[in-house]
Amino acid sequence: MENAKKIRCGVIGYGGTCNMGKSHGKWMIKSGMEFAAVCDVNRERLEIARKDFPGIAVYDSVAAMLARPDLDLITVITPHFNHAELALQVLESGKHCIVEKPMAVTLEQAKAMEDKSRETGLMLTVYQNRRWDGWYQEARKLIAEGKLGDVFEAEFFWGDYISPASWGEWRADKARAGGTLFDWGAHMADWLLGIIPDRVRSVRATRQNRVWNEYTIDDQMCATVYFESGAVGRLEVSYISCQPKPLFRITGTKGAIVQVPGPNKEMSVAYVEDGKRVEYTVAYQDHEHLHNYYDHIAAHLLRGEELQVKPAQCRQAIAILDTAEKSAEAGVELPVPNE
Repeated sequence: MENAKKIRCGVIGYGGTCNMGKSHGKWMIKSGMEFAAVCDVNRERLEIARKDFPGIAVYDSVAAMLARPDLDLITVITPHFNHAELALQVLESGKHCIVEKPMAVTLEQAKAMEDKSRETGLMLTVYQNRRWDGWYQEARKLIAEGKLGDVFEAEFFWGDYISPASWGEWRADKARAGGTLFDWGAHMADWLLGIIPDRVRSVRATRQNRVWNEYTIDDQMCATVYFESGAVGRLEVSYISCQPKPLFRITGTKGAIVQVPGPNKEMSVAYVEDGKRVEYTVAYQDHEHLHNYYDHIAAHLLRGEELQVKPAQCRQAIAILDTAEKSAEAGVELPVPNE
């Protein structure tokens, strides 16, 4: 792979709701990769892929696409429940694998994926693109500079009064989606572990089912994550929230940051320095304006640079989400496996 001029890629899943298959293909090409193959069970979507990328090979069978010896990398873009199954097939076929977030819907699945990557010596990573959000990059910088002191609390929220099926019927089906926290919550858990890189002790989660009774997904879920250091994280996703909360609020012993409400992408920063309060607002950009995820994938595969999104990190995020589901079901705080 070190001497390859181009990485030849394919995607499994070319759904139309968010057009992520098309987006991943464009990002691959932008990074100098060759987008060579698409697999989907829907023949209509395959025809659309042909129009989007003239000359691309299309398959309605995963096995048939994976049998191609000239493909180096496959990205899995399917409903959450079969990320693990497909990733294992990809790795077993001798190809590197990226899975859309979440990595899996159970900790056992995530462990199996990590083990298979280690066994085969092939790259496994997760499309945790929002690590490159402008606010998150600025927050990590402020923390590294000591502006916030010791961070002891981080809160994340996504919510609206909206049908859980608004972005596709499968997202409202718990069996396929994994749970309310497994969509936006996958980003939140990843952010949390980057902001508070301590050992997680336990999770206490609650759920609400009051409005969207025709769906099996929970209307709202909130998970409180307790760290052994005493720090606390909160992850909340709601489909029954008529009023917004900030996407993020991070508090330390010297300062804090919070998203500024409104249409502009801004965060408020406040901290104490030399006994004086410093306060200002920072405008930030979305991840797509700052970073192409596939650039670092190419750098890792072609030049041996360090993988930025490691399987162990993503597995730990799944441990939090999986434990949150079990905690909400049992109605008690539960320990989080750390290995």
